[in-house]
Amino acid sequence: MSKRLSIVITGRNDNYGGDFNRRLQNTIHWLFHWLNHYKISSEIVFVNYNPLKDEAPIDEMITIPAASDLVNVREITVSAEAHEKILAKYATVCKPVPVMEFIAKNIGIRRAKGEFVLATNADVIFDPEVFRYLAENEWQKGFFYRATRVDFELAKPLTFNDNQSAFLAEIKANVFKFFMKGGTFTDRSSFSTDTKLRYLSAFNGIRRIVYTAIFPFRHLLKHLSIPYTEELFTFQHFCNASGDFMLMSKDDWSKVRGYAENTWISTHTDSLHLIMSSVTGLKEKTLPYLVYHQEHERRFDFNTANPDMDKMYKRLLTDSETMLATGKVVGGNDDTWGMSELTFNEKTY
Repeated sequence: MSKRLSIVITGRNDNYGGDFNRRLQNTIHWLFHWLNHYKISSEIVFVNYNPLKDEAPIDEMITIPAASDLVNVREITVSAEAHEKILAKYATVCKPVPVMEFIAKNIGIRRAKGEFVLATNADVIFDPEVFRYLAENEWQKGFFYRATRVDFELAKPLTFNDNQSAFLAEIKANVFKFFMKGGTFTDRSSFSTDTKLRYLSAFNGIRRIVYTAIFPFRHLLKHLSIPYTEELFTFQHFCNASGDFMLMSKDDWSKVRGYAENTWISTHTDSLHLIMSSVTGLKEKTLPYLVYHQEHERRFDFNTANPDMDKMYKRLLTDSETMLATGKVVGGNDDTWGMSELTFNEKTY
């Protein structure tokens, strides 16, 4: 049965980051609670990618809520055998890793039953105001919707147990990093999240005005060896942490053909997709609400030098520059995006 909204997340039974099971549990239950609360006809699509055969299935590690009249959870399993086919298909362009994150998301997006599809991550908590906005406003085709991500860090595990206020208050009390349009800022002061957001937004607004003015002269500055940030294009588009919240119509996802599947690693693939969406003609709309991501160990660390990340960053800069100059997509997918040629096992809860 068709739905108004599909929310696509991915993961597997490897407890990624040391605490994935609990984070996934929180995300699914939080989504399920607020989607029902605001009566949004929806499905949560979990792409179970390349699960480990010597570990228990993911649905035995967490509790997945049974379907309500409005909301259900679908699990699409990409087997180890299917993963090997995907690696073979992209052997010359992708680094072979156990989880091909954005290919997994494309698999879910392509098979989503919602009129609109929201791609996010399996450890992200949306502010309740996001759900209220989705319930009270008409979403438009031809737009992609973004929201600001913030990171929080907890001294002890936090589990959502239907006490919405206490759960959110604990998260907001531990926010320390803000991924804004054109800048990432860390603030571990004792100020509230709302206060931090206000003054960082003011500072970032001035900073964006300055760098936007510099943007047309970036090549001259480089020629004269005057230091400048290569990330100037991010002041024009909300690339920062776009993998944590990207909402557009299913038709528009199909128009862009999902996330690029030929990227060396997943890092910066979400930013490339946002630029592709923009040059395809979609317009950006930013929601004035936060999405909260729990800090955890990760495969790639932006604070550590890494040749794989350098390779992807160079591609991001080069392809974005070309796309913004020509107005045409570079490095996009063909019609088989989302592994349309493969069939996957599904389970509906």
